[in-house]
Formats: sequence, structure tokens, C-alpha cells
Amino acid sequence: MDGWMTMAARGGLYASVMLVFGVACFRLRLSQVDTVLDVRFRRIVILAAIVGLLFSIIAFLAMVAGMTGTSSFEANAPIARMLLVQTPVGHAGVAREALLAIALIVGFAAARWAWPTTMLAGMALATLAWSGHGAMDEGWRGALHLAMDVAHLLAAGAWIGALVALLVLALRASGRPSGSAAVLASASIGFASTGTLIVIVLGITGIANYLFIAGPEWKDLVSSTWGIVLLAKLAVFGLMLMLAAANRYRFAPRLASSLDSDTKGVAIAHLRRSLWLELTLGLTVLALVGWLGTLAPDA
Repeated sequence: MDGWMTMAARGGLYASVMLVFGVACFRLRLSQVDTVLDVRFRRIVILAAIVGLLFSIIAFLAMVAGMTGTSSFEANAPIARMLLVQTPVGHAGVAREALLAIALIVGFAAARWAWPTTMLAGMALATLAWSGHGAMDEGWRGALHLAMDVAHLLAAGAWIGALVALLVLALRASGRPSGSAAVLASASIGFASTGTLIVIVLGITGIANYLFIAGPEWKDLVSSTWGIVLLAKLAVFGLMLMLAAANRYRFAPRLASSLDSDTKGVAIAHLRRSLWLELTLGLTVLALVGWLGTLAPDA
């Protein structure tokens, strides 16, 4: 598999596992949920879990092919077996498959699925820390680096999942009675405190991870592909913050104040459009993350 295939597989893996965790987490916090809405969230989680199971295998095979330089089964099978049995990244991959499979069963079978799915998907998301630069260190430094990576992944997953869940609410509110719009407005405003915490965690862990990987030097960032991709990721992240602020301080309050007026439809449309843009930027960040994971800091 070529480099682009590896990047796509990694990006798809991150996005799908984050969706399982983030949507389940959002559903867990949402109090006003009818049966139809619960089923929609459940279906998203089930689909994302299936995609995550597939992408986890594809990403692993892409990693093996990248190590051997060939897609030959005969050449790759012994390496794959060794990685699965003897290395932390292999153990993490096996654990991730098991956790996603259990989450999938829970999503299908359990009446109260959100809490166990959130826990299972959170652990599955945490295993991705062993697939990136977080596994490069040893001892206390390695443990701290992995902890920062795990926190970063969970915060990002909560954000991406919340965007998808809010979009579900926004699409549902269009052309419906004011009750659906009220749920959307309440959920959007209610996510503000969680969103602030997410941004703080992403900021702290992002800086810590950079220091672990590249040290305190900043001037050489533009001289490497890794640095340029990182700067692009930060730029897109900055745009996400601007849209998140617009949603929190402009579009959601405008919707809340127009629930009983003729401008409700326009307010819903503005919020929905902003959420689409923010989600698109979030997926762009994940694509860049998939690329970053294939690069060395000095590359």
C-alpha cells in the first residue's frame, strides 16, 4: 500500500472510533431523547463501530506493508504475526478490535446502550495512542506521553461526536414543531461548558505532545514536512475554534430567542450550516493527523 492509502486508513480509523465514543458520550449527557432520536444515535454508533473494525484491520495491514515494502501475503504474514503477538502496537490493535466488537454488540442488543458504549469506545480510542508518536518514549516519559495522547484523543473524540450529534438534532429540527428546535438550542448552549473543557484539554495536551516529540524548538517547524503539516493542523483547528465560538455566542442564542417567531427556520439553517463547516474542518484535522502519524519530526 502506498503512503496515501496508509494516511487514509489512519484518518478513517481515527474518525470512526471517535464517532463511536463521541456520539455515545453526547447521547449519555442528553436528557430529552425520544425513541426516534435514540435510534438515530444508536445507528450512527453501530455504523461507526463497523467501519472502525474494518479500518483498524486496514490500517494495521497498511503499517505492515509499509514496513516490508511489499503487499505480498507471504512476506507480510510473519511480520504481522510478530507484531500482533510481541509488540505493544499489536496488543493495542487486538484490544481495539475486541472493544469495538463488544461495543457493536451492546449497540445492537442493550436497551441502555449509551453508558457501556461510551466506556468501551473510550478504551478503544485510547488504544490509538500506541499507533502514533506517543509510543516512542520509554519509562516515566513514555507513560506521561501516552497519557497526554490518550487525553488528547478522548477530547477530540468528544468534540467530533458532539458535532455529529448536534447536526442530527439540527436536521431533525428543520420543518418540525418548536420542541425539536428547543432541544437543539438547549443542547448547543449546554455543550458550551463541555466544549470549553475540551478546548483546554486539547491545548494543554497538544503543547505537551509537541514538546515530547520535538522539544522546545519552534524555529525549525517550517523546514520539515512534519512541521508544515502540524502548522496546517493548528490553522484548521483555529478555524474550528472560531466556528465553535460563533455557534456558542451567536447562532445558538439566536435560535433560543426565536423559538416562537417566524425567524426560527433561518436560525436553525444558520446553526446547521455552521455545524457542517465545523465538522468538515474537524475531519480535515483528522486527515492531517493521519498524515502526521506517518512522518518523523525531522522528515
